[in-house]
Amino acid sequence: MIINSKFPQIGTTIFTTMSKLAIDYKAINLGQGFPDFNPEDKLINLVNKAMVNGYNQYPYMPGVAPLRKAIQNKVKKIYQADYNLETEITVTSGATEAIMATVLATIHNNDEVIIIEPSYDSYEPAVLLAGGLDQTKFKTLSCPSTFFLLADYREISDKNDQEFSIWLTQHHGVTVIPVSAFYNQSKKLPDLGLVRFCFAKQDDTLTQAVARLKNV
Repeated sequence: MIINSKFPQIGTTIFTTMSKLAIDYKAINLGQGFPDFNPEDKLINLVNKAMVNGYNQYPYMPGVAPLRKAIQNKVKKIYQADYNLETEITVTSGATEAIMATVLATIHNNDEVIIIEPSYDSYEPAVLLAGGLDQTKFKTLSCPSTFFLLADYREISDKNDQEFSIWLTQHHGVTVIPVSAFYNQSKKLPDLGLVRFCFAKQDDTLTQAVARLKNV
């Protein structure tokens, strides 16, 4: 199967290239942060304790309060910057997710974005993808502090959200989650015509998905 990239000019990142070379030549890889040691026993024990005590579910969207408080204190101590715990600190799974979520939430199609180089290689794809769904018939809804995006598909189809999700997967190769899956069916709420996209994916995956959605 031949896949035509939406951003062929970006190519393979230098991080991927150098890490592969390190494996091929059995080199010591100091190019990326791959730890070659185990975590401290204390950290392992604390993680185990937290999971045993039930702290193993989705946290409050911006992150659990004690962690955000610790971040607030550390940033204030190191940088003398005082950020609001509730409105200015969000915990993510890593820098790439944080960049993608921020760009998708704030950048619109045809916006001008200045990227100061040299820059981390996730900025450009994130900016290019920010207008991706805006180029389709889906109408996107902002979902702050999440790596999800809700989209209104009623301009495309009058199917209910479950039927539409199945149809989109079978006919266009993009899988989404119907919003009705998250509420009690016995309440017989009206079909909102919304589906959920998850953007916690690799850049190439998102580019391919946008290309397919433009044909819907």
